[in-house]
Amino acid sequence: MASRQFAKKYQGTLAELSCHSFNEVFEKVSLGEADFGVLPLENTTSGSINEVYDLLQHTDLTLVGELAYPIKHCVLANGTVDLAEVDTIYTHPQPAQQCSQFLAGLDKVHIKYCESSSHAMQMVARLNKPNIVALGNEDGGKLYGLTNIKTDIANQAHNITRFIVVAKEAVQVSPQVQTKTLLLMTTTQQAGALVDALMVFKNHHIRMMKLESRRFTANLGRDVLCGAGGKYSFREHPKSIGGIGASYQLPQSVGLLPKRNY
Repeated sequence: MASRQFAKKYQGTLAELSCHSFNEVFEKVSLGEADFGVLPLENTTSGSINEVYDLLQHTDLTLVGELAYPIKHCVLANGTVDLAEVDTIYTHPQPAQQCSQFLAGLDKVHIKYCESSSHAMQMVARLNKPNIVALGNEDGGKLYGLTNIKTDIANQAHNITRFIVVAKEAVQVSPQVQTKTLLLMTTTQQAGALVDALMVFKNHHIRMMKLESRRFTANLGRDVLCGAGGKYSFREHPKSIGGIGASYQLPQSVGLLPKRNY
């Protein structure tokens, strides 16, 4: 539903295109079949969405937006169903993790994982059986004719997911708009490698807001994603990354994020 919120705020007309996986979102935008792709990056309960972080390393797309969206998970069924009759739940791993306490309280229920929440809801709607339900957003369930039979099932009452918006072309952002820059760099496997890299940001007064370390490549180093406050382009600020580029693989600016809360 975050994609719908983005579409409402977009200055123009956008048609929604459903995808069954995060990888498919990247593919649709890369092929020009979609102008934008909206993907979850991290959640207040389950943390980082590692699959999306990994896909960012292998794409030529650029980040053009960010939004924080409250997630209210519920149990979605075909019609009014007694929760005690349910023996199978379709869900993406993220909602399952965010609702783990609720799921642990169910007796003899089999969890079937899907590539996305929309795919889970689609499967439940297609199977149309009273013993099979999905975890998802109530508004999303309405798109598939599903009924909310249990709400407020997340571990945390205030469950928020941060989404990113990807596109083929970068956007021009007004200086008055609050922004972040997402950077990707590779460090070597030696003592203090990451500290040395981060000192460059400190020395140039670049505020670090997020640090995510992932082993993307087959080498022995670590690829690091950094969220920096403000507009920092490596082409426009070569001095700020001279110290990093001298020792590590030259950093790459993944995108500039105008922040919007919907």
